[in-house]
Amino acid sequence: MKKNREFVYSLATQHENLGDLLINQQLIGWLKDYASIVIEEKDVPNDFLYAVAGRSVVKASSNPAKYAIKSKTFYLSNLLSNPKVDGIVLSPGHLGNSNIRLNIKKGLVLLVSLYLRTRGVRTYRVGVSLGHIGIMGGIIESFSTLIFEVYGVRDKYSQRKLLPFARKLCVIVPDLSFLAAGTLESLSTNVKHADKVVFSIRGDRRPPNSSKTYEKQIYNDIPLQASRKFNQVLCYSQVAFDRDEQRKLERLLSEHGHATNIAEEYCSIETAASHLADAKAVISNRLHVLLPAMMLGTLALCIGSYHLDAKIFAIYEDMGLDDLIYDIENPKQEFPQFLNNAIENRAAYLVKIKQSVLEQSEKINSLMAKVIK
Repeated sequence: MKKNREFVYSLATQHENLGDLLINQQLIGWLKDYASIVIEEKDVPNDFLYAVAGRSVVKASSNPAKYAIKSKTFYLSNLLSNPKVDGIVLSPGHLGNSNIRLNIKKGLVLLVSLYLRTRGVRTYRVGVSLGHIGIMGGIIESFSTLIFEVYGVRDKYSQRKLLPFARKLCVIVPDLSFLAAGTLESLSTNVKHADKVVFSIRGDRRPPNSSKTYEKQIYNDIPLQASRKFNQVLCYSQVAFDRDEQRKLERLLSEHGHATNIAEEYCSIETAASHLADAKAVISNRLHVLLPAMMLGTLALCIGSYHLDAKIFAIYEDMGLDDLIYDIENPKQEFPQFLNNAIENRAAYLVKIKQSVLEQSEKINSLMAKVIK
């Protein structure tokens, strides 16, 4: 990609979600070395926008006729002439829903991208994860691989959701948060690990979204069993949606006599790092709690099931970290034994994690340089 090119970056994301901040921040930072970036900031709060792109950010609203790809002004101004931007980068994200409204939205994105391609504007999307998208969603996303200049998924599980022709056209680019590996590693320098465990539990895993077994293990048994192994417990939320669940967990553990604190962070990687870097272990079914913990040099244990948490399991397996996955619905051993093994072999696992993170970081940088030219 030539530096004199101009790209519009469509910042569509949850605004109280540290994971979304991290992956968008890293992708924008990477793109800035290769092109001039203008942010389509419609409906994005300024504090999140500045955290992601910096105070000197160029906003699409500064010249809607040229940049504001979410407005009628942009399309009306280009009816008789080609757009004056070289490409559009769609915000990374999870596209794992199959309701009619979202499928219509996905279809519109595809049609708009087709229109822009006829006018000489390329569309790029990397960092996609595909969950329960259904047949129609799978068809739409499969045809996106034909229209987009680059269509990148972040794991093999997502690739399998596409039709056979699309699997060959898409590219697997590891999770974009790995672009922050060097930054996060520097934040953990000289940190002394306390006898502390961090829990971060999703707020949408109770029935009917999960089985009774899953609910009991995630929200009760595992936290109680793990807390006995540590002097300090932190219930941490990186997504506002999980806030109430961490509070319930904090009350449960406090009632059982554990020294428990609660914390949340949505807009500062540095503050988030202060919560995760000094722990001996992080236990979570949130991807962007686990991955930053890894990059900070903390033992990151994934709990969940293949049915509900496939995207995390897929990434762990791609990294060769299968031994750090606890599958609630098909356990190889009871959780206390799983945790004991992880703690006893913590030093060896941390070496393996560090090497795997380095490999993922190098891989993503290499792939990005090849696919976004």
